[in-house]
Amino acid sequence: MDPMQSSSRNTGSMSARQFSVRKRLGDTNSNTERRKRQKNRSLPPPQQLSYSATKLPDTCSDGRSRETALIKEIIKFLETKEREKIELIERKEAEKLALLEQKEAEKLKIVEKKEAEKQELILKLIDKRESSSSMSFLWFF
Repeated sequence: MDPMQSSSRNTGSMSARQFSVRKRLGDTNSNTERRKRQKNRSLPPPQQLSYSATKLPDTCSDGRSRETALIKEIIKFLETKEREKIELIERKEAEKLALLEQKEAEKLKIVEKKEAEKQELILKLIDKRESSSSMSFLWFF
């Protein structure tokens, strides 16, 4: 056996020196290289990927060109999306406004309740003064 051959680099009858030279040149028969070449062979060429698009007719049933029809479809789609965005924004603004109005109504109720309590306290104070003044008036007699 050749002393230059390595068991880890053994690729058949190729010596280690031949293997390293071929590897530097990018020409090896290793399994990974073989797999890469096989994988590249299995991919269809670029023309075949777009072949189905070239089979489409150039005009639509109503006489418009395919590009015109596609452009109109894209415009319809974009207009629909824009309308949906506007409706969503309007809905969110309406919800915010309703929430704000609800908070204002709650604040107004609290203020009215406090005003009513103040009025009650004022009336109680007036009643107390009147009763105490009438009592003192009675005591005076």
